[in-house]
Order: sequence, then structure tokens, then C-alpha cells
Amino acid sequence: MSNRREQYGTSIPSPVVRYYTWASNEKGFRYYDKEKKENIVVFPLSFVFITARATVRGWNDSTESAIYSNEVKNTAKEALQVYTSKPNKQGNTLLATGIYKEIKSNLAGGHFEKVVYGYEKGVGIVKINLKGSGLQAYSNFEKENKNLFDNFVTISTFESAKKGATKYTVPNFVLGEKVDSETDKIVDEAFKEVTSYLNAKGNKAEESRDNYSPDAETGEDEHEPILAGGNDLPF
Repeated sequence: MSNRREQYGTSIPSPVVRYYTWASNEKGFRYYDKEKKENIVVFPLSFVFITARATVRGWNDSTESAIYSNEVKNTAKEALQVYTSKPNKQGNTLLATGIYKEIKSNLAGGHFEKVVYGYEKGVGIVKINLKGSGLQAYSNFEKENKNLFDNFVTISTFESAKKGATKYTVPNFVLGEKVDSETDKIVDEAFKEVTSYLNAKGNKAEESRDNYSPDAETGEDEHEPILAGGNDLPF
């Protein structure tokens, strides 16, 4: 017998409190505060890892359309459904669907991103979208640290870099202090909330325009994201 949510057909609301992206010019993690109606930059940032996914996001200048997709665990096995959306949220169209490596050349301004769900003390559940050089940095950090559950992930420094004439900054991810038992219990509950939400959402692609502005796509660090082992998630 199905539970009441399945029977009624409702979905679980997102437990995410803040949606972070790396703001290269501002040298910190930016999120949109809906109450203040402004972007706020946080640095340094420290969180406990909960889980991770992969997605496609972006912006098409010629059509002035946002690009977004569902989130998947494994880009080599699970299909991405990539959409474009007009600012007035009318005329959403399916841009591409399939395994990432098969559709990556048809994304019209969309790019690969890693989505990290974490717990930030004093804030709650946060969602961090990483692309380009930030994604590369996190991927390297993840490979060097197989167990991300026992310590905080801390970003308190960054590197200045240059690609051609383009200057940008890259966050440095390091293992921080050990997670205390009380925080560990809180994170376990946060994990249940996040996984329940992701399971309820399934393959549905959801655009979060209230928490993510297209101007985040126009930063000077915008370039094709490349992982050390290719363009797919390293797990």
C-alpha cells in the first residue's frame, strides 16, 4: 500500500536553505537572499558533506534562455534531461536528453556542474554548484580524500589563475576540523531529508530561478569544465 504522499501525489519541498555558487570576481560563495532580494557573498565557507549529484546548467545569450536539467548520481548510466526556459517561464523546451557524453556537444551554452549537498553550522542544508576550475579543484580534493564524512570541508583560501587573457580565482578545498558527535547526528538527519527530497523528485528537472540568477553564468571564469578523468563524475 502506498504512503500518503504517493497516494495524494504531492512532492517533498526542498530542504535546502542556501544555494551557493563560486563568484570568481567577488572571491567567495554567492547566494541569493530572497528576503533582502540581493546576492550575498560568504567567505570562508565550511560544511559537512552530505551527498553529491551532477547536472547541466547555463545561459544562452542569443535566446536569453536559462538552461537547466535534472540531477543524476552517475553521468555514465543515468540520462540527463536538459531544458531551456524563457525568463517569463513560458515556452520551456527540451533541448537534449541522454547520457552526458552523448549530448554534451548539443547544450547550446549549458555546461556540466557538480552539485554538492552539505550541512553548514548555523545555517542548515546548503547546495553548492561547482563548474569549470572550481569543479576541477573539488574533484582533485575528493580524489585525495576518500572519506569526506568525518571532517568539515573548509574553503578559507583561493588561488588566482589565468587562462589566456582571462583572469579568475579558484577556491581551495581542504579537510577542516573533525565533526563532533552532536553535529554528526544533525547531519545524519539532514541526509535523510535530502535523500527523501531527491527520491521524491526523481528525474524531474526543476529550475530554481529564485535562488540562482543568470548573471552567475557570465563570470570571467566561464569555460568548458574539464575533470581529470574526463567530463563525467568521478564516481
